[in-house]
Amino acid sequence: MKKFAYLLIVMLAAASSLFLSSCQKAQLQEATSNDPNILQYLQNDSLSRFTKLVTLIDKAGYTTAFNTYGTYTFFAPTNEAIDKYMREKTLPLLNLLQKNNCRMF
Repeated sequence: MKKFAYLLIVMLAAASSLFLSSCQKAQLQEATSNDPNILQYLQNDSLSRFTKLVTLIDKAGYTTAFNTYGTYTFFAPTNEAIDKYMREKTLPLLNLLQKNNCRMF
């Protein structure tokens, strides 16, 4: 039994030394991009299709979240879609909504 414990300790020590010796410092590369994030894309739309969505994002307090960079998909409703939804749900006009007190649909 003593021999087995000794063998186990030696094997663990050898395995850990192999693991630790194989570690290498990772070379990280930081990069910036001039690509617009989602909020910038919505604000810079040449056809002004998303102005009401930008207003809703601001009033809901999500500006910071939409102003971050990353790879994700966002299905953005146009102004017409927001108007139709608000009419069907009898919600108040955008200018009547209080900042940080509106619920996202």
